[in-house]
Amino acid sequence: MADRSGMSGEELRARRVRGGLTQQELSRRAGMSVRAVRDIEQGRVRRPRPDTMRRLVAALGVDPAVPPTSAGAPADPVEITVLGPLAVHRAGAPVPAGPMSQRCLLGLIGVRAGQVVALEEIIDVLWGDHPPATCRNLVHVYVSRLRKLLRTPIAGVGGGYRLALDGDRLDLLRFDELTARARTARDTDPESALDLYASALACWRGPVLADLTARLRQHPAVVAVSQRRLAAVLAFADIAIALRRYEPAAERLRELVYEEPLHEGAYARLMLALAGSGQRAAALELFAELRGRLV
Repeated sequence: MADRSGMSGEELRARRVRGGLTQQELSRRAGMSVRAVRDIEQGRVRRPRPDTMRRLVAALGVDPAVPPTSAGAPADPVEITVLGPLAVHRAGAPVPAGPMSQRCLLGLIGVRAGQVVALEEIIDVLWGDHPPATCRNLVHVYVSRLRKLLRTPIAGVGGGYRLALDGDRLDLLRFDELTARARTARDTDPESALDLYASALACWRGPVLADLTARLRQHPAVVAVSQRRLAAVLAFADIAIALRRYEPAAERLRELVYEEPLHEGAYARLMLALAGSGQRAAALELFAELRGRLV
């Protein structure tokens, strides 16, 4: 339900996550309790006081009349998302990224943002063992098109290319920054760490570059990104279980065991979360299911 400021609890959370803030950081900025922020975001407060919402909106530094996708953004921003199907947006609107080979090039330099990707590596990802005679010229053409499309620096460096983007323009960089903050906070402030991991995992929309070629999805850099997500889910679950937040842990772990049906660590944590939430029969059934799969 939206309050008189025009912003619902769900929208408040979306803006907070987009800004990379934990509930504790937002509450500190607004001068209120973490519990109050959590209750508003989860809809447990039916009619938040107008002055409370004004303080929260001011702490976020956004105009509640502007949609979350463009709040506080530059006039003509370009955002790239690789944590799921590849997508490019300018000012919140989708932008076609060109033919498949061009999209794969963007996906590769996207998951390696800030690093130089060698021309030979690009050719191998795009065409495998049978590249066309014009492959080098084609890569140069794709890079030129992407530079015009994205209005973003793609620098030619030492026989390769490097994509330079700020963290607020690439979902992978946001994810990495949030998980790094979560790891730092884990021992001293588990509540904030849990919130940071939740914000990081909210960056994901599916498997990395899910709509691109199998050759690219099997690239070591793409596999490494998937492993970082797995580690974040397990860390989130460990903290949530320690804090007796069994339901959020179980929700994340169910998604993980669906994608990783033989991951014993994920199953073990899910059984703990189910048992902790009083679902002992479901935990035993899950154990039998895993044992059958392993056999």
